Amino acid sequence: MSFCTNCGRELSEEFEFCPECGTCTSRIEQDNPFSCFNNQSVHKQCPSCGELMSEDMFYCLGCGYHFKNIATKGSSEDLNVVVYRAKTMNGTWKNKWVSLLLCIFLGWLGAHKFYEGKLIIGLIYLFTLGLFGIGWLVDIIRLSFKPNPYQVK
Repeated sequence: MSFCTNCGRELSEEFEFCPECGTCTSRIEQDNPFSCFNNQSVHKQCPSCGELMSEDMFYCLGCGYHFKNIATKGSSEDLNVVVYRAKTMNGTWKNKWVSLLLCIFLGWLGAHKFYEGKLIIGLIYLFTLGLFGIGWLVDIIRLSFKPNPYQVK
């Protein structure tokens, strides 16, 4: 049996990360340095979903697991910040109406794709005149049914 170097919990031999605090066990680090992440910004693994995160996180962005061993001050404000980051980290938000107007008037040139930040597909639209007009029409219909604002990944 070994013990976690961070929280002191007793660990069995198959644990690569401590199930209590997510710290990489020192036994595994010595045996195989590539099994645990040596990056200083990633120290903790969520015991619920296994997502890797910074050691100072108190809330898993992947599944919502709340780490109980970290005392948080003003946790309701901190929790709102974490929820906001989780919602916005998957992409950028774009205005539906700007994108739709760009698509209607300049869609055959790929202007709406450039607005979304998709440069490669924008160039394809530019050189093929909106994928020969078919992609342009499909995008007008697709954008008209999106919510405002919509998220671009």
